Amino acid sequence: MDIRPIRVNSTTVTGVEAWTVDYMFTAEDEQTFFRETYMVSNGKLYRFTFLSPLLKVPATLPVAQKMVNSFKLTKQSIITFRTYKFPASNSAAIQR
Repeated sequence: MDIRPIRVNSTTVTGVEAWTVDYMFTAEDEQTFFRETYMVSNGKLYRFTFLSPLLKVPATLPVAQKMVNSFKLTKQSIITFRTYKFPASNSAAIQR
């Protein structure tokens, strides 16, 4: 498997400075898009991970971005998300 970084961008998540790193890789003859968004808040690193077949990225990435944008930190360090439905047969994950 050949994983290639495509781009690195600075961004914000809930007003906190963050970075996105986009990758592409091919596995079993299918090209896959892979985005990781990193954010540090109160000394903790948060990572959001998104994977999708390359051809489905135009439909799935905007939904995944809405999920990242819905991320909230509260004073009790409870993490909350809004729920979004993805079209069938794709992959998206949010990790802490």
